[in-house]
Amino acid sequence: MKKLLFILILLITLTPLVLFEKLPFPFVTEKTLYFRLLVDILLIVWAIIAFRDAEYLPRKTPLNIALLGLGIVTFLTALFGHDFHSSFWSGLERMEGAVGLFYSLIFFFVLSNSFKKIEQWHLLFLISCSVACVVVLIGIFKELEMLKTGERLFSSLGNPTYLGLYLILHLFLVGFILTNASGNIRKISLLFIPILLIGVILTQSRSAFLGLFLGGLVLMGFVLFSAKISAKIRWSIGCFVSISILSIAVLFSADDSKLVKQSALLSRVVSVAKSKTTGVSRLNNWKIAYEGFKEKPILGWGQENYQYVFAKHFLPEMYNDAPWYDRSHNFLLDWLVSGGILGLLSFLAPFGLMFWFTMRSGKFSNIQKGLFIGFIVAYFVNNFFGFDSLTGTITVFMVLAYWQFETQSDKAHIFPKLTIWGVFICVLLSSVGFYYGYLQPLRTSKQIVKIMQEPDLQQTIQQIQLGYSNAIGTGTSDFAEQVSFLSEKVGKSEIANEMKGGYYQAVSDILKKEAEKHPEHPRLLSIQSSINADRGAFNEAITGFEKVQALAPKRHINLMQLAGVYTRNQQTEKALKLYDDIYKINGHGEVFIFKSMIYSEKNDTLNIWKELQKVDNKNFIQKIEMIRFIYGKHNNLQGLVQEFNRREKQTAKLSYQYTKQIYFEWAMAAYVTGDLKQSADQVFRYLCLFGNGMDVNTTRQHREAVRNGRSPAEYFQ
Repeated sequence: MKKLLFILILLITLTPLVLFEKLPFPFVTEKTLYFRLLVDILLIVWAIIAFRDAEYLPRKTPLNIALLGLGIVTFLTALFGHDFHSSFWSGLERMEGAVGLFYSLIFFFVLSNSFKKIEQWHLLFLISCSVACVVVLIGIFKELEMLKTGERLFSSLGNPTYLGLYLILHLFLVGFILTNASGNIRKISLLFIPILLIGVILTQSRSAFLGLFLGGLVLMGFVLFSAKISAKIRWSIGCFVSISILSIAVLFSADDSKLVKQSALLSRVVSVAKSKTTGVSRLNNWKIAYEGFKEKPILGWGQENYQYVFAKHFLPEMYNDAPWYDRSHNFLLDWLVSGGILGLLSFLAPFGLMFWFTMRSGKFSNIQKGLFIGFIVAYFVNNFFGFDSLTGTITVFMVLAYWQFETQSDKAHIFPKLTIWGVFICVLLSSVGFYYGYLQPLRTSKQIVKIMQEPDLQQTIQQIQLGYSNAIGTGTSDFAEQVSFLSEKVGKSEIANEMKGGYYQAVSDILKKEAEKHPEHPRLLSIQSSINADRGAFNEAITGFEKVQALAPKRHINLMQLAGVYTRNQQTEKALKLYDDIYKINGHGEVFIFKSMIYSEKNDTLNIWKELQKVDNKNFIQKIEMIRFIYGKHNNLQGLVQEFNRREKQTAKLSYQYTKQIYFEWAMAAYVTGDLKQSADQVFRYLCLFGNGMDVNTTRQHREAVRNGRSPAEYFQ
């Protein structure tokens, strides 16, 4: 049995390689289900062994107590949070929540009380590092062509940021092997370092790079003061650290240099402070998270409930940032939102204990202390700009368990022996976990795939109803969302309206049931309202979108959807007022296009042109086809040409910022209205910019041809 226990633990290190791409969200779902299945088996095997041998029972250590406290606090935050169902079960896309944490804690408690010899830990780390190297090599092999074009490595983890964290943590595992192991294990582990470093570089993960750099600095700082290090090596390390810091300072000051621009990693690293997308998005999410924390500072909103905070405190400046974020991209803020101050302290406690006892311990050399503290620093720095995944969590709990083995293996056991009732409880927990934590999510995932691939709509409707009735716990919301995504496909199909109605009714019923579980879930409400709008139930759609408006009063996407349904339901005055309110919130001129369309239906030409003139240049360019349609509908292409001229004059002739579509619409409108000279001029400008190296004389000939009556459409094919 002990060998089986050892093998099961080693098999868990293979989790990053699990990827069959047979389930929804395969990079998360498949790995998590594999991990949970092994942990369920592991718990039973461990219980049987602990029943026979009391040495396998957990000990009275501060770390065990801290992690037990983390589990209790997490359950309390779910119980008293905003949405218990989400907090406890999570969803298929993340598979975290209280259930996910409980599985990780069981893995830690079993692992920390199962390995009794240092050689077992060396083998565990050696296999885990081997897996990490295989992950890198598989990624390079499969993504070689993408890497040549500057794409980032993601391999079997699906996200370069997750992969970067996973790899830098394993570089520290190599360090643990090198400090204690000897012989062939040590020689083999040296081979891991270049592979892992290459992997980190290819991920182009700025957070991983920064985490590794600062964690490495901490390690080198401890090495400098190690008694085993000669003065020569100490001097070399000091010079290396100084040169590294100076080099980074130079890179940031020379961010426009050729060296930086030609390196994907360097350009990503030095541009983080100037980023207009990722950096600003993170900063805005941090502001939102802080506002959410201030509302519930003690126990927070519960795990997996950031979406409620995001909706309520959405910032208008995130106009072009469309997703429903479920994380703030800062794990400290995520813990503050989900667990409040108690949640954050309970999360920090294990790492605080590890730091405190490591610094005070006489069992560790300076190098070992540097590895443990550097590991913590690397992990925290990386996740300060993001959040963890299962592969990173497994690695962290492995190191925590190893640290406890090294420092507190002499502590007394929590209870003297495991009774038969204790074994029964472990078997019961494992069985419940297997059914609700593994089997049910697996069934739901398979049902989603089956539905999405079913060509027969009648069969799809039946499977939707049956699949949802069998879905329990994790994945019910994902099921509702995924089947609702078929709405557009159904709407465009040529099947009978009665069958279409059957689909819409089935999905609508499911979304209503989900609304009972999550009555204020903004994303589910918006999906439900969209489905109702698609099937023509405008009053229900309006009711739903008005609820979303109350939950997310500044999120323009949902406000625009509501205004659109108002329009379709002939409530044009409400729509016009809402468009004005949206403009007051975010100041973006696209609302004037939609207002002009309303006036177009009323044939109110005075207000049509008045509203279109208010459209900002960015939206005018991006939505030129809609605008041209309105002008054309009212036989006023001459007005469109005049509008082009007016805007170009106002913007100091910034014509070289125009798109191909702008030149096409301008040239065609001028041609249709008889202004051949202006039409020819736009063709000339278009060919100069997008003519693929066409010489000036040729472009002039084409301009003359249009002036003489040739259609400009030929030059835009």
